[in-house]
Amino acid sequence: MKKVNLILLLLIAVNCFAQSGAGARRTALNSSDIISCRDPFAIFYNPASAALSDSRQIGFFYSPSPFEMKELATLYAAFVQPASFAAFSAGFMKYGFELYNVKMIQTGIAFGFYEYFSAGINFSMQNISIANYGSRNFFFADIGLIARLNEKINTGVFVKNITRTSIGDFENQFPTVFCAGIFYKIIDEVNLYASLYKEIGYKPALQYGVEYNMAEFLNLRAGISDFPETYSGGIGIIYNSFELGYSVNSHFELGFSHQFDIIIRAD
Repeated sequence: MKKVNLILLLLIAVNCFAQSGAGARRTALNSSDIISCRDPFAIFYNPASAALSDSRQIGFFYSPSPFEMKELATLYAAFVQPASFAAFSAGFMKYGFELYNVKMIQTGIAFGFYEYFSAGINFSMQNISIANYGSRNFFFADIGLIARLNEKINTGVFVKNITRTSIGDFENQFPTVFCAGIFYKIIDEVNLYASLYKEIGYKPALQYGVEYNMAEFLNLRAGISDFPETYSGGIGIIYNSFELGYSVNSHFELGFSHQFDIIIRAD
């Protein structure tokens, strides 16, 4: 009985965690950007994105009260280091409160090839800890691919949890997700994004986003998703090697979430 209860509690924790993501920019675009590497948090989604980075990046992201619940507070840290033959990445996540919490560490490597393509793979370990029930570790792998068709159009795909990691005999508590997306630069100042997410056992979801580079130091962002129905928006302020980001998203049943991040880039 205790084992069954532990599994049920783990399922609750995982499902709650699945509602949160990393990066103020990506959240403002409603998860529609799976292709570019404008910030280091892209490594938590498409592993191939690190290969697009032309500078060292480090970022910190914090969501203090997702869906207006401080118990779901989430912290991410991300690092990308390009090299001559590959790009290396690392990440950390902490989520939850004293009754249960989730921690994750991640490493990845990405390569560019044939000039227009990049591919990558991430490996991560999650630790789920529940008061009075102990903790368990789970291991995952993700893969991704990006194709730069021309200066205005890029496309890409990734698969999360290709290992199909699960708890005991229960299937799909940790989602296995397939995602495909496209980026289109209308003009130099305006980018459009669209992506399709398909989680095993659920109908596909469509996300759309738009980013307006209003000035050299200021970006405005907005996004929408159809399943679940969510709306989002945000702002990015750039000064030299620093970028500050803020986003807010609204879930039709769960309410509002606010996110903040800071990114530092070095040549």
